[in-house]
Amino acid sequence: MKPTGSIIFASILYLLSLTHTAAQITLAPNAKVSLLTCTSGAELHAAFGHSALRIQDSEQQLDLVFNYGTFDFETPNFYLKFLNGELDYFLSVSTFAHFIRYYHSVGRGVDEQVLNLNIAEKQLLFQSLTEQLKPENRFYRYEFLRENCATKIPEILESITEEDLEFEPLEFETKESFRSLIGQSLNRYSWQYFGVNIVLGSVVDRKLQPLDPLFLPEFVALQFDQTRIRNTPIVGQKRALLPASFVPPSHSYLSSPQFLSLLILIAVIYALWRGKTSTIAFRAESALLIVFGVLGIVLLYMMFGTEHIATRNNFNILWLNPLILIALISPTKTRWLAVSLSGLFVMVVHYMGVQEMTSSFRLLSLALVLIGIRRALLISNSKTK
Repeated sequence: MKPTGSIIFASILYLLSLTHTAAQITLAPNAKVSLLTCTSGAELHAAFGHSALRIQDSEQQLDLVFNYGTFDFETPNFYLKFLNGELDYFLSVSTFAHFIRYYHSVGRGVDEQVLNLNIAEKQLLFQSLTEQLKPENRFYRYEFLRENCATKIPEILESITEEDLEFEPLEFETKESFRSLIGQSLNRYSWQYFGVNIVLGSVVDRKLQPLDPLFLPEFVALQFDQTRIRNTPIVGQKRALLPASFVPPSHSYLSSPQFLSLLILIAVIYALWRGKTSTIAFRAESALLIVFGVLGIVLLYMMFGTEHIATRNNFNILWLNPLILIALISPTKTRWLAVSLSGLFVMVVHYMGVQEMTSSFRLLSLALVLIGIRRALLISNSKTK
């Protein structure tokens, strides 16, 4: 959900002032607990949807939404903490009216699943959530695959139920992975898809375990449809509260990373076939190589200098390689052949199933192989003259 900073804090104080103290509230027997699942939005952080819990009690005049997906742009060193995987998210609360008004304003749909909890479980859940709202309890370390707005909901529900929830595993094809599920939320021709796949390492390519998909809100909703409690389905009622009106932008192949990568490869093949290249083309090629090398340094940092799990063991380092910068500064035949060999291993990694490399990455790595060979030949030819 979109961060609202001090507004959320003010709403918490307002709600607690109305109810005096949440610990004193006893929910009525007809109170309802619902899972809310929201469709995707325009921003990257909204592309994967959202999950929240709704608690309604008409007798207490309560209709609240508890949201684990809140972060604050005003956090000191926000971007550095986000890059380092050290950003804390927190539990917030708002009225349902405010919640649904926001999602209506951005064109995102909201579906509701009313949960078959008994009154004791509803009361315990409400008390647990309000306890977690306290400043000393509401923050948690965000981690995309393991700790987010979606994963927190099954976690707290399991903690308050009198009996274990019976999760029936979702069925997926054997080739499904974290990466493939993430890819379903992004347009394959978009630069978002290109960028996300650059920073994700081989960690996200392993075969899914039964509850792994619950890092995405839509799969939490699907899982709850197949979950039972006390031998009955945990979902008692389903309804669409708000239809989605946001339409994701279309992406043309001609403006996609794939097409640009293909053009780069064609230009490199032409330069290798021609044997000579203009000064402008050579400088453009060098600029591309600098971008590759700098991105390689970023990937090294993401792998070893941050807390992110999803960016570890990233074999994109084979074509986004810091060694390129050394070869540019101090070119030798051996260094350019090493760059070329490194790019060639991208194909090996992909076809062995170690890490999925998109078509763009394979095209660019092949271009790097040919650039390395051509520059090694140029050095070799210059020495023989």
